[in-house]
Amino acid sequence: MSFPFKVLWFLAAAHLLLGLLAVLLGIADIVTHVQANPDGGFEVTLLAAPIWCGIPFLVAGGLGLAVSPYKPNVQEQTRQHWICCMINSILFGPIMFIIAMVDLFLEVQTSSIQDRDISFEIGFIIISVLETWCALGSVTIYCLYKAPRQAKEPEEGEVRLSPFSLLARHCTACSAFCNRRRHADKNSWVTGDDDTEVVITSSGAGLHDNESGVHPIPEDASPEEKELFLVARRLEEENVRLQKQLKVKSLKAKVKKLQQNNRALSHKLNKVHDGDSESIMIKEEEIRMRLKEAQTSKNVNAIKNAIKEFQDAKLEDFSEDLPAAQKQLLVLELKAALDKAISNRQVSKIGSVLTEIKKKGLQDVMSSEVARANKMLILIKQMDKLRQEVMNIKQSTIAEIRSYKNASEPVHKVMTATFLLLGEHEKDIKDWSALKILVGKSGKDALKQRVEHCNVAKIPAAVATKVQEMLVPFRLEEVRDHSAGAATFFLWANGMADEVLEGAAQGAAA
Repeated sequence: MSFPFKVLWFLAAAHLLLGLLAVLLGIADIVTHVQANPDGGFEVTLLAAPIWCGIPFLVAGGLGLAVSPYKPNVQEQTRQHWICCMINSILFGPIMFIIAMVDLFLEVQTSSIQDRDISFEIGFIIISVLETWCALGSVTIYCLYKAPRQAKEPEEGEVRLSPFSLLARHCTACSAFCNRRRHADKNSWVTGDDDTEVVITSSGAGLHDNESGVHPIPEDASPEEKELFLVARRLEEENVRLQKQLKVKSLKAKVKKLQQNNRALSHKLNKVHDGDSESIMIKEEEIRMRLKEAQTSKNVNAIKNAIKEFQDAKLEDFSEDLPAAQKQLLVLELKAALDKAISNRQVSKIGSVLTEIKKKGLQDVMSSEVARANKMLILIKQMDKLRQEVMNIKQSTIAEIRSYKNASEPVHKVMTATFLLLGEHEKDIKDWSALKILVGKSGKDALKQRVEHCNVAKIPAAVATKVQEMLVPFRLEEVRDHSAGAATFFLWANGMADEVLEGAAQGAAA
């Protein structure tokens, strides 16, 4: 079901008219009251209500008339108009009605029958009721119909749908009546062009053709029927004129297309005249074929070469292959930039590439890459947080871990997993004594320094898998019961293993 723009514009015009009436009547009421009672400050404030209630009516009318089905932000326009109409229906319309009723009550209570003037109050009540119904009508339209989507611009020769085109179309009858002129016999009125005229004479009305004469309608026709005959004939002539314009525009479009084809054909004929026609045609076909294959290619250099070759040959792009190849090239370049940013864990670069993808409108084409990048952003931010928690561990906590003569199994496994991720070999750190030596080192070999400079890209997936297998039997609470410091390394090691395996999985999928 198509969205009823015509009804919406009609209600918007009603908003505009009612708002204008409210403002003008409000100003007139204030001027009249001030002249009659200069000291009535409160009453003047009360009388100003139609003005500030009429302004939202004007805004609703303007927003409604501005809605266009051809604009890309048509849904935003309708949303703003819906909000404004909703406010008018539940706030400004009822407020204006209540204030007008209060003003009417005060006028009836404080004035005698002879001095009583309630014309303004009655007008405000009528305007508020009509405005409330118009606002409710607009809101109802948005409730009954889905939000409109942007419509395609009309083709050449088609009528563009807008409030002004509707107004011009409905004013045709008035134009026919206003453009009538006195006939040569001075006793009749005529409308139409020089070849065909509609004549209303003192003795009757009819069709006047410069070649075939007058064809009068029955003499007993009423004046209203004669005027209707005039209007009908004028509408018919307007329809004929519009059809002629459409034919002319259609012919112009066909001529333009033929001229383009003629230029392309002339270009080919010139090449045939200058050289071997068969070899030239074969070469052009090969160039077009390479450009078509580039639309699905994964080789950036091949696509660039195909595009350059096509542009250098200055061939006509009848199948729109060039834009498709350029789009494929852009997708591959953005994908490569995104992969590089993810592998280097560059959060800002990942964000800028995602912004560029959105700007170019490639979210649907690169949906899997965008989802992968967003997931990696979350992992990277989590790991940065865990790394910071490790850096915040006090040296006394690390010294406590080193002081264990024989560490419990959870602490032993956590520290083994930590040093595996930091590059140590499993055979060298089987004993707790070897781990104690590594924990106790200082300077650039200190545990916290090594964690800070640990590069995820250099950790093999096999090591990450080994770490997960080593830590899976334990829970965070169990490790924390043995050592708070070991619990922090437990979280860091699990997070690092997850990030390494996620990166490996995404690399395999790509």
